[in-house]
Amino acid sequence: TTPYTNANFKDGFTNGITFPANGSSGYQISSAITVIGNPNLKPENTYSYELGTDLSFLNNRITLNATAYYSKSKDVILQVSIPYSAGFSGELLNASTISNKGLELTLNTTPVRTSYGLKWDLILNWSRNINKIEKLYPGIDNYFMGGFGAGEAGIFAIPGQPVGVIYGSTTPHADLNDLKSPLLINDDPAAGDMYGQPIGGGVGPSLVIGNPNPDWIGSAISTLSYKGLSFFAQVDIRHGGVMWNGTRGALINKGTSYKTDNRGTPVVFKGLLGHIDEAGNVVHFEGIDVKPGPGAENTIQSSYNQDYWQNTGNSFGGGQETDIEDASFVRIRQLSLTYELTTSLIKKVFTSLSLTAFANNLKLWTDYDGVDPETSLSGPSNVQGLDYFNNPSTKSYGLRLTAGF
Repeated sequence: TTPYTNANFKDGFTNGITFPANGSSGYQISSAITVIGNPNLKPENTYSYELGTDLSFLNNRITLNATAYYSKSKDVILQVSIPYSAGFSGELLNASTISNKGLELTLNTTPVRTSYGLKWDLILNWSRNINKIEKLYPGIDNYFMGGFGAGEAGIFAIPGQPVGVIYGSTTPHADLNDLKSPLLINDDPAAGDMYGQPIGGGVGPSLVIGNPNPDWIGSAISTLSYKGLSFFAQVDIRHGGVMWNGTRGALINKGTSYKTDNRGTPVVFKGLLGHIDEAGNVVHFEGIDVKPGPGAENTIQSSYNQDYWQNTGNSFGGGQETDIEDASFVRIRQLSLTYELTTSLIKKVFTSLSLTAFANNLKLWTDYDGVDPETSLSGPSNVQGLDYFNNPSTKSYGLRLTAGF
């Protein structure tokens, strides 16, 4: 680890930083070195412990591998923002401690093995990992990893939370800090068409609204073979974890989603009556008097009108948790059929020759309403759980000829 960064040969300075003083332009070190070096930077250290076992039965026709582990990474290096007045945009710090613990299980079986060449191998995998931000650098309450931020859905590192939770503004609830409490239904007649609706605008506090990390993942891998012919199948399972479906929110906000087909339908929204006062507190009307806290259960009839769909009904006009969805799935990852060519003529030229027909990502079962629960706005990175007009996984079909010499 080095506290220094590479720089290009330039004049050393460039303008472009606007200070909040009449819009005046200032100067900073050139773009090649926008992150200040830190001579006190220490190497990251990871301490890990692992306990495992391998068990075999019936002449290795059944084997079980089980591994439990725990690791803690200390002095994790992060680039943190600093005031532009320092001449740089960021600084490298030993800013975090992260822990991981989990269990991995693999069961290898051969349910069928005959003397005439028929064989069936089945592998079952299951794993669960629990990670946690143990602490951040003093004075840093949370660390923005990626996404949108500024009240919109973003991926953050927050002490006491799993790595990369989704954080954003919320729709007001009876208890502003508890998303499991009843929704706050607007009891202010001055709200117009939003009277009797959940309060829009995402004016609730920014909170952790979801964890994109799965509860567990698993797979089943089957290979059925007979002499030179083999059939391979892999099914993957993910249980738990959520996705922010920004695509859904944008389409609803623009009125182009099928979910807005019921526009104008009368409804009594479930929740407690109340509104937010100028001090940011939950209050409610009793006659013409304003009382602290939420009121009675809502009985006001409203409708799924345009105000609802453009405000509370999606994360673009309401709280970010509105578009949080379960990202569990079962997917047929791959099917393939392979034939080994073993004629005497072929053996004179090749040590092995096989022809495979394959198909990937054939079928998906999920309750997720977006294109794919495995999609990611930031690609293969630590920033997961955001879907905003992303591409789905690609189905592919093909033939493959494999030769050995």
